[in-house]
Amino acid sequence: MIIEKLQWDTDFFGYEVAKVIDFTGTEVEVKAINHFSAKLMYVFAEQAMDHLPANFFLADEKVVFKQKLPTHAVAPLVQTEIIELFEPTKVLVELALQSGLYSRFKVDENFKNQEFERLYTKWIENSFDASKNARVFGYISEEKLLGFVTLGVKNNIPDIGLIAVDEQARGQGIGSKLLHYLYTLLVQEKQHELTVTTQGKNLPAMAFYQKNFFEVFSTTYIYHVWK
Repeated sequence: MIIEKLQWDTDFFGYEVAKVIDFTGTEVEVKAINHFSAKLMYVFAEQAMDHLPANFFLADEKVVFKQKLPTHAVAPLVQTEIIELFEPTKVLVELALQSGLYSRFKVDENFKNQEFERLYTKWIENSFDASKNARVFGYISEEKLLGFVTLGVKNNIPDIGLIAVDEQARGQGIGSKLLHYLYTLLVQEKQHELTVTTQGKNLPAMAFYQKNFFEVFSTTYIYHVWK
């Protein structure tokens, strides 16, 4: 087990945050975590455990999906609703907050200082950082932003950070169109894989990615331990 202080989270939230990796649930590990100085600890485990103390809150079942991209050209979309966006807007942030319904920063009621809202707003802002190869694409209909997807790079592989469709426009295939746009773009750029992460309890998202030919690559269980 390894414990590491998270400086960015500490500065952003205003209290000490640390993470724990390679947690296996032993009594010695639990004791070390409970005696560590951080107010909040993210504990990462490869499996769910039912014998942990009550202060170990299972906040997320993190599921990483991966898809092999075709090596041949993908037929471009026959419409022009999808465009690249170049700055964060209030509407974009509102859609991002809609997408975070199952976020561990929202489902954990111990967060009291709008951490979820602040974090997702910052996430959107960072999604326009060209120095990190970050890009954002929006689906526009009748001059209204109905959906968006952010594209970045994680472990040298193109990665979807956030994808959201306005709750009033769901069921129209907008999410699939955004994915197809990314496929077209990434194949043109000679990329071979695409990853995305969601929450295991987010059944609509799980079904959406599986419908669009993503396969589960890994699952990690994340506990929050508050002091």
